[in-house]
Amino acid sequence: MENYQIRSKVHPKQRVAVLLKEDYENGNLTYGTVDEILTKTDTHYRGIKVRIKPENETEEEKEIRKTNPDYRLVGRIKVFLPKVK
Repeated sequence: MENYQIRSKVHPKQRVAVLLKEDYENGNLTYGTVDEILTKTDTHYRGIKVRIKPENETEEEKEIRKTNPDYRLVGRIKVFLPKVK
């Protein structure tokens, strides 16, 4: 089992790449930091579901988020990213 499938390996403020539900077909990953862990079980075979604070958010996405705070924030972890120095 990979680390991203184990809940105890995921921590708030950890940098991750997640696969969002709307990106399942194209496989695009979204990068950000873990804000909230949503998966309640200890493990999940598709990855732990989290809410993230996205990195490099576009102005358009910032405007959308003002009216819909949950826009593009929930996905399953696919990769842990190194800490920024």
